[in-house]
Amino acid sequence: MAQEKVKVRQSNMELLRILAMLMIITLHYLDKGNVLVPFGEMTTLNHYIAWILEAFCYVAVNVYVLISGYFLVQSKFTFKKLVVLWLQILFYSWLIGGIYILS
Repeated sequence: MAQEKVKVRQSNMELLRILAMLMIITLHYLDKGNVLVPFGEMTTLNHYIAWILEAFCYVAVNVYVLISGYFLVQSKFTFKKLVVLWLQILFYSWLIGGIYILS
């Protein structure tokens, strides 16, 4: 019988990726939710906390890309994966674009 390669789960990397996702969501919330105000208009402690949180969350994008690349380097490239990714991009682009056009 042929031996199958057993995949070892790397929980620490998965946890770091989840944390990076949450930090990216925080970045989007702070930016798109208009929580961040220009430095000249900062009047409360909440404004300062928001900017400090923004500064700490900047690294999340780089961490997420590096972890994704670490896991993707071990996988094999197939055209099927590329086609599936392309179809997903088209589907969501059309879906979200259609929703914006209709609203």
